[in-house]
Amino acid sequence: MKLTHGVTKINNMKTKQYPNQTLTVLDFGSGEIHQYHDVDYEKYQMELDEFVGVQLGYNLNEVEYMFHTDSSIYDLTNEL
Repeated sequence: MKLTHGVTKINNMKTKQYPNQTLTVLDFGSGEIHQYHDVDYEKYQMELDEFVGVQLGYNLNEVEYMFHTDSSIYDLTNEL
């Protein structure tokens, strides 16, 4: 399901390590932000880097990612 501002949501994925948390991926190659909620990368028997690169299909040289509890994306852009 596609959300606003290039944010993607995946449902029905649970994790033991990061329950009720959001995985946010900043893709510098495309200039987009993607969010995945309740990700269970352990069910794929992969490390997190491998999951982001292989299962989600990101180029690890072009992304930064993090887990966090607040799924909001804040636009802090100031006009100069």
